[in-house]
Amino acid sequence: MSDYICTITQVTIHREGDNPLCTPEATVVSLDDMGGGHFLAIKQHGHGSDDCVLLDPEELPKLQEAAQLLLDQPGIKGNDTATLLEMLDELDARGLT
Repeated sequence: MSDYICTITQVTIHREGDNPLCTPEATVVSLDDMGGGHFLAIKQHGHGSDDCVLLDPEELPKLQEAAQLLLDQPGIKGNDTATLLEMLDELDARGLT
């Protein structure tokens, strides 16, 4: 029987009260891999162009937190020590829940 793990592959940054799934200003930070190892992709939708990301300067600390959260997971960049419970605790501690 295979062992399964949970990996968070995407974090959405949005203003409190906004719907993270359909707010045009929501910023999506995700893991990607095109064969050369993991890297971060940053996207927004609804501004008329999917290849332009508009960031509020106040959003930058949350962007850094989201990126670090994704990269600190087991199996990403050699990190294999965190458990799902530890990841959920970290999300809560960073105010991302």
